[in-house]
Amino acid sequence: MTAGGFGVTAEALDAHAKALEGLQGRLQTAVDAARSVSMPTDAYGIICQPFRMMLDPVEQWGLDAL
Repeated sequence: MTAGGFGVTAEALDAHAKALEGLQGRLQTAVDAARSVSMPTDAYGIICQPFRMMLDPVEQWGLDAL
């Protein structure tokens, strides 16, 4: 290890890259699944439609987090 730096082995870096590639695929699957489902506006009935509209930002925050 050099002063003020760090050492990396090529094998460790390759293994880490492969792990990240696998994670990217799983995260993309989660995002696709989250985008494919959404509650309809009348999910809680006509009287409770405002409640459903309050959930829209929460749903979007979840998608943004993924």
